[in-house]
Order: sequence, then C-alpha cells, then structure tokens
Amino acid sequence: MMEGSARSSPAPSTGDTTPIGRSPRQSSVNQRKIMVSPYKEMQRSSDWFSKVTLSWSAPLRKVLIASPPGSDESIDIHISNITTTLLKVNDSLEVYIDADEFPRDLKDTQRVHHWGSLDDRGSYGTSDADFDFIVSVGGDSAVLHISRTFQKAVPPVFSICAVNCSSRGFLNPFRISDISDGGKLHKATTEASRIALRARLLCTIKKKIQNGCEIPDKKFSVLNEIVIDRGPSPYISNLDVFCEGEFVTRVQADGVIIATPTGSTAYSVSAGGSMVHPAVACMLLTPVCPHSLSFRPIIVPASVHLEIRIPQDSRAGAWVSMDGRNRQELLAGETIVVNNGASVMPTVCLKSQSMDWFRSLSECLNWNVDDMVFHMGPSPTKGSTTQSRVEIDNGQSGTSCIAHYSANTLPTPEASFIRERSLSMRRGSHAGIRSSFVMCEDSCDDAPWLQDLKSPRSSTINGREEIDSGINELIRISQKLKSVALQLVESAQAVLVIKKPDPSIVPSLEVVINYLLKEEGLVVFVEGSAMEELNNQLQSSNRVHTWNWTGPDKLGPDENQELKRLYEELDLVICLGGDGTLMYTAGQFQSTTLPVPPVMAFSFGSLGFLTPFKFDNHQESLKRVLHENTQVTLRMRFLCKVIRGDKYDEYKSKDEDLADATATLSDVKPTYSVLNEVVIDRGPSPYLTDLEVYCDGRLITRVKGDGLMFATPTGSTAYSVSAGGSMVHPAVSCILMTPICPFSLSFRPIILPSTTVIEVKVPVTKRKPAWVSMDGKNRQKLYPGDYVRLSNSAQPVPTLGKVSQSADWFHSLSECLNWNLREMQKPMTNKL
Repeated sequence: MMEGSARSSPAPSTGDTTPIGRSPRQSSVNQRKIMVSPYKEMQRSSDWFSKVTLSWSAPLRKVLIASPPGSDESIDIHISNITTTLLKVNDSLEVYIDADEFPRDLKDTQRVHHWGSLDDRGSYGTSDADFDFIVSVGGDSAVLHISRTFQKAVPPVFSICAVNCSSRGFLNPFRISDISDGGKLHKATTEASRIALRARLLCTIKKKIQNGCEIPDKKFSVLNEIVIDRGPSPYISNLDVFCEGEFVTRVQADGVIIATPTGSTAYSVSAGGSMVHPAVACMLLTPVCPHSLSFRPIIVPASVHLEIRIPQDSRAGAWVSMDGRNRQELLAGETIVVNNGASVMPTVCLKSQSMDWFRSLSECLNWNVDDMVFHMGPSPTKGSTTQSRVEIDNGQSGTSCIAHYSANTLPTPEASFIRERSLSMRRGSHAGIRSSFVMCEDSCDDAPWLQDLKSPRSSTINGREEIDSGINELIRISQKLKSVALQLVESAQAVLVIKKPDPSIVPSLEVVINYLLKEEGLVVFVEGSAMEELNNQLQSSNRVHTWNWTGPDKLGPDENQELKRLYEELDLVICLGGDGTLMYTAGQFQSTTLPVPPVMAFSFGSLGFLTPFKFDNHQESLKRVLHENTQVTLRMRFLCKVIRGDKYDEYKSKDEDLADATATLSDVKPTYSVLNEVVIDRGPSPYLTDLEVYCDGRLITRVKGDGLMFATPTGSTAYSVSAGGSMVHPAVSCILMTPICPFSLSFRPIILPSTTVIEVKVPVTKRKPAWVSMDGKNRQKLYPGDYVRLSNSAQPVPTLGKVSQSADWFHSLSECLNWNLREMQKPMTNKL
C-alpha cells in the first residue's frame, strides 16, 4: 500500500490496475509462478516417493530366496519353510535358492532350483531380470548381498530377519513368524504392499593409464556407502572433493564416507552424520576422523555429480570400498565419480516407510531411549484429554511398566505399535533388555492417496523400470531445481529496496535508488523509516514511494486488493544488510497463495551466509540481474501454526507472567511462514521441557531436554548446526529435527521428508509451559495441551545467486563458517 506524503503525485485508487510509472503489461507474478514450479514438482514427487505401493496384475512366476555367503547352517530350515509357503501361492510359481548349500530336504522338490555362482546362473535360463520377487533371509548383510548381486534393476525385496543370522536387522522389518500360511509373506506376493524405494549410488572408478595401457572404468551400484580411506598407510588421507566439476575442499583425515539415506544409519552415523529418512533424495558426505575441528558432515542433493580425486602431491594413495566389499587401492591421480544413476532397490514395508524407519531407529539403534513406556498412537487432534492409566507387562516376572496417558494416546485400532522397555535398563543390564512391537493390522487399500505401481505380468522388468522411472523423475526435478534462473518477462519496472536499521547504510541506499531511477528508469519502493532518512531530492521524486506492509486494517495481501496488486507486480526485492535483513524481508511476504518476489541480497552484515553480493561492484551486479539470466535458489519455508488446548483460557487466567509474554491469543496470527527454524524450548523454566512429537499423525518420540528445533535446509547452517545437526544444501527437500541439549545419550538429529506433517504437543501432565519461536521472533508461551503444527509451505523464497547454487553454498560454508579450514599438508619428497 502506498502513502501520498512527500511525493509529487498521488497514490492510485484501489480500482486502478496500472502501477505508478508503469505501462500495462503481463503481471510478474506469472513469471514467479513459473519460476517456483520445479519446487512444487519436487514436493509432489517427494510425496509420491514416500507413499508408494506395489500391486500385482497377475500371479508371480519366479521368486528368488537369497541369503548372504557364510550364513549359519540353521538358515536352511528357514529357507525350507519359506519355500513351502511360496509354493502354495500358485501352481506355476518356481522358486530359486541362492545359498551356500542347497537345503537337503528340497533337492527332489519340483519347481525348486539352485541359483548358485555367477557361472551357474545360466543353467536354468534365469537371468537377473527374470525374477518377480526376492525373499531375503538373514540380516542387513543379506539385503546388501542382493544389492551387490543385482547391479542393474532390482525386483521387490521382502526382507526377513533370521534371529540366529543377524545381529542388527535395521533393514529387515519382517520376522520368521511372518512366513506362515496366510501370513505377511503370502499377502506381499498376492496383494498390494507398501514399499520403500531405496536409492543407490553409482560409483565409477577411473584408473590411470599404466604401462601405456588404458584401464577400463569399473562401475558399482552401492546401497549403503562408499568409503575412501587411508588403508594401511600411516599417513592421513589427502582427497580433493569436486562438486559439479568445481573444487570444493580437500579432505585431510582417515577418510570420507559418501552415503545414501539408507546408509546414513550405518558407518556414517558412527562418524557423526545425521540419520536420514530413506525418502529424502540426497547424498551424505561424512568425514572419518578429520584433522580439522571445523569439518562437519554435509548433505547434498541426490542429483549432484561428485568426484573424489587423489591429488598428485599426496603422501600416499588411498583405498576404496563399496558397501564393505570390492576393496581396492587408489593411486595418486585416480578418481572416484559418484552420482545417483543406479537403479533403486524396492523393499516391502511392514507398515509404511516412515513407521518401519522409526521402529528400526528405536529397536536397533535405541534412538532416544528412556525407561518410560509410550504408545505410538494418533495425533493430538484426535480424542479427548481424559486421563487414563495403562499397565503393560515388560517381560520380567512380577514387574510391569506403568505410564499415564491422555485419551489422545491410548491404544486404538489406529495405533501402530507399543514399545516396551525393561526396567532393568536403569541398571544397565543389557541381557535384561527386551524390546518388542505389537503391530496392528490395517489394509493398504484404505489409503486413497497412495499411488500404485503396477507390475505387468507380460514383463516383470517393465514393472521395475516403472519403479526406476519414479526415482529418475525425482532426480530430474532435483536437477531442474538446481538450474532455476530468473529471466524477467520484460525490463523490470518496480523494485522494493529494504535496508537494515543502520544509519551508516543510508548513503548506500541512496546510491542504489539513484542507479535504479536514472540508469534503469524503475519505480522504487522503500519502507517508511527509510523514506524519512533519504535526501529531499529522492523524497520528492514521483517514482520513489513508501511501502506500508500492514495497512491500517492490518490485512495481508490475501485480503487487501491494493496491497495484493503491488505484491504481485514487484519485479525484485533488494536487501541491504545481513542474513537477518533477508529473514526480515522473507517474513513480510506471508501470503500462502502468492509467490514471493525474487530477492537480491547485498552483504552489509556480520556473517552474510545468505548474502552473496558485495556492494563494491553493485552496478555490475544489478545490471546483470536486471538484464540477464540469474541463478535462483528456491528456499523452502515452513507453515507453522500454534493450536491452543482445551484448557488454554484456564491457564491464561492463572498466569501471573502473562504481561511479560510477547504475544497473547488475540495477537497470534493463524499461520506463520518460517524460513530458518521453529524452536520449542523451556524458556525461563528451570525444568527440562517435555514434548511429544507426532509425524503424519503418529507419536514417534518424546523429547526431554532444553528443547527441540525443526529447521529448513536454509536454517541447517544456523541454530541447528550449533546444536549438532548436519549442514544441508538448500536444494535438498527435507526437514531437520535437532534436539537441544537432550537428556538422552541416544537422541541424535534426524532428517525427514519435506512432505511430513509434524505436530509437537506439550503434554497435559507437564510441570511448566514451553515456549515457541519462529525465526527468532513471534515468541509465544505454550501451555499444557497446546501444540504446534508444522508443514511445508507452497511458497518458497527465491534468492538470487552470484555464481551457481552449489558454488555459492560451498563458498558461504568456507568463508562464513570456516568449514574444513586447515593448512594444506605439504608433500614429502622422501616417503618412509
């Protein structure tokens, strides 16, 4: 909205559709909608990627039962039982067994064949592509064995954890009891099943020419991780890392891990990386014992092209291994190329992708374990607040665990599982610990939002190609998201300039405005406080106007038509300040339906992580942005809503400190758009905060500590990294969940898909209220029963880059956070 004071021409009326100084033209909002379309495509693809089912259009023909080499002899019994179950599925099904020894009791059984070594696999006319289904028996190593065996397309995998053959079973949601007649194995081969599409890396080893002979490249499909380390050398490794062909950093450490989301809970988490949900399209780069205090793990999009090169001046070579196998030496000058070009590995889920993952975190890694019993039940929006007591036997004679719940979290048919922990955990007795999950049945067919992947009977591999097409589409959109560019429909006509509240920046503000008026002929808007600081000549210009964010009626652009028109037709926003100024600017564009104008940020702050442009060459930068294509980063935002409990008015009336609160119920906006992070903490209370966390309507854990934060990829380099979270490239579509000083040694940060809807509730039994803040502002008190709902915003913030999305991000990591800052190790002329 415009004000008429200090200007020679009056403001237009509400009905006037032509802005001051502009001719009628296509609204720039159309261009912004086109610009953010890859972002919305990514959200839709991510939602599909995390909620997909596999159904069969015809009976199965060929099934492979696989166990890893060196398995225990007792696995033969399990293989026999599985084979018997599968043969009952239909009369034409043939079963192939990949095991060290073919079970004796199956040697004379018709329709059962041995699928042995690579040399023997042609004997039955069965190639890798002929199998409809695979049953994995063993532990995680059995799943990795299948990934190594099927280097191209992988059939759907039903993974069974055999107790005597597995010590972990993170990737094995099913148990031996699930193979009985009519059990989960039978249902998976005849009915629709939810599946997890596990991305794999394509690793290419480029060797040097030796003795005049060129060595062909070696390629491997990798499910967990690629590890490049120093091997038996006494020296630390020196490894040069390139991203999209640009040098990023030199690793001086024991080594480096490049992991998939599936591998994030393996070697990578041991080296300090975050645990990533398998539906997040990304790669993790985690150093192993780095000789640098500032070398923190980072997460990059799945679509990037990474190269790890052994420098010529390295004191020693290196060794590389893929999923713990195929270990080989790398010499100086040789290169490892990593991208996401391999086929995905579809694995059948017990409940759903997210439920299985949280279950594995708890059961296998003891994530955020305490001695309380809790129920993974429906979200806080369901049920009442009636108090109840639940008593569950913990497996010890004469003892039980007792916990109090509201009716919101009582076991219901919607419940997913109950986790039981032995009280002996307090005494540290590992032998006495027992964890179990009681699963409730529900059908895949009751979720209409699920999309089916049909596996045509005419050619099974077509079904797998259809699965691969989903992840390939996700990678394609991710690549498109990295290459978004700003190209103005016509020459720019309206620009908003915002500066930080610092009088020393006024001369720079006037320089920018004069350039925009005289050289570009633009209409310029500034805030009211900035208008008062300008010289008289600029104040009296009929092309310099005051921008009033919240008119006298305090309505936003969704309700105020005049403000909506100006909001839509702004071509560009220029920030003169630091990261805080950019966050302030993003906070003003709170519309949930209108796209945010592109933002160009000049660095006048103390850090400048989000402000790539320097003011020294501002004219050159402005000219390039206004007349040429400019790279754009679409920065994800949250939609955050505070929802009050039934007893809010009662708590409010009793609150003696309400006068000190920064917001009351009448002041609270319905929804906030958040660029960096949402923080829920204990505030001034001396007690630990106690919070219940729900993901997509299911209680997944309870937080005890100073607090909890949820960060966007942009916010991953702010408060989240201070609390131990990984730094995430802004093109990765995800949500970071990082605890603040948790009262648990096992509460590590995790990363969730951006399509996850998160709710954080203050339990009704909590001692004191909690506090919530969005981007460090809008701080509000949360009373027991209140909760915060968090989801992904459809309107990202487009910020303009200087070089490229990745180059600017890595430059900010190095220059602003001193990421991996260390003197280069000098080469040795004489090696020991």
